[in-house]
Amino acid sequence: MERVKCPICGIEIDDEPYEACPVCGWGYTGIEDSLEENEKDCYNLMTIKEAKERFAKGLNIWGEPIR
Repeated sequence: MERVKCPICGIEIDDEPYEACPVCGWGYTGIEDSLEENEKDCYNLMTIKEAKERFAKGLNIWGEPIR
């Protein structure tokens, strides 16, 4: 199985659609490269930009502190 970088936190995750990142919680869909930063996909509750803003504050996509 291939590994890809999480589009939010940058750690390596399995290239498996709908697999949640163990660090930030982003549900990898495999279409992130085709999305605009302010565009939502069909799976995640927020945009890539919103998720990156939360991660920059030390929070996962649910607003919980990253451990």
